[in-house]
Amino acid sequence: MGDTSIQYGYVDMDSEMEKRISGDGFTQTAECYLLACLKSYPNIEKCRRKFIAAAKRGKREKIVEYLLSTLPDTPVEKGTFEISDLEDG
Repeated sequence: MGDTSIQYGYVDMDSEMEKRISGDGFTQTAECYLLACLKSYPNIEKCRRKFIAAAKRGKREKIVEYLLSTLPDTPVEKGTFEISDLEDG
């Protein structure tokens, strides 16, 4: 299986995300998708407790484990970049 990049946009979707986390449709694909979304979710720190409770209601052990143990990614600001000059030797 090749690498997969998942991008997900959010606009004040805290309650919607909580519903998705506690949803009944449990499949490996859905679990991976939710983990990928949570990793870049902008309000994860604010909503962490609610999301943990929702994951417990939906019996999503991997998501509970992720929310308890891993900090979310810090997104790179648009327009920022770094250049490295590599020379021989």
